[in-house]
Amino acid sequence: MMHTPLTLLLGVFLLVGLAACGGADGSEASSDDADAARPAVDVTAAETPEAVGEAIGTIYVTALRETAEALDDRPDPAVATQRLQQNKARYVEQLVALGRKVEAMSPAERSTVESAVQQVQSGLRYDADLKPIWADYQAVQQHYLDTGGANDATFWKLLQSFNIITQYAFFDLLRQQAPDEAERLGV
Repeated sequence: MMHTPLTLLLGVFLLVGLAACGGADGSEASSDDADAARPAVDVTAAETPEAVGEAIGTIYVTALRETAEALDDRPDPAVATQRLQQNKARYVEQLVALGRKVEAMSPAERSTVESAVQQVQSGLRYDADLKPIWADYQAVQQHYLDTGGANDATFWKLLQSFNIITQYAFFDLLRQQAPDEAERLGV
């Protein structure tokens, strides 16, 4: 089944909305720990190239949204680093699981996945419903640039890494752009 760009974005909105509400039944999680343990998407359910691409896009959007939310109070870089490390580990785990599926795909299937992810990335900059997520993430980065937080190299690298976190689902990119990470993850 082929998905149009509109259905891909609608799928992302639905998944992001469900994540924001706490689950498909609309119930909210009872604690912050439950939110942290809940995956952004059901990685195991993503079987087709379209579904894998949608899942990667959803994780990307969720990662940017949750990064901005985690730093909404603009903590100092040391506190911010602690908050972001846990979130990033969760996203990396999900993206690597999806990356294993991408790795097994034909070039045509992989192209379908890449196209779906690119649609979401473009949507963050141009789609009225997604632009606020991108704007909030950019505002966080700008705050730390303006206040000297970028001088903390560990924090700054971590914060910026969320913008390219989808590389964890594309092992050739990860091997090229972050060989130490690829080695650490065994990909």
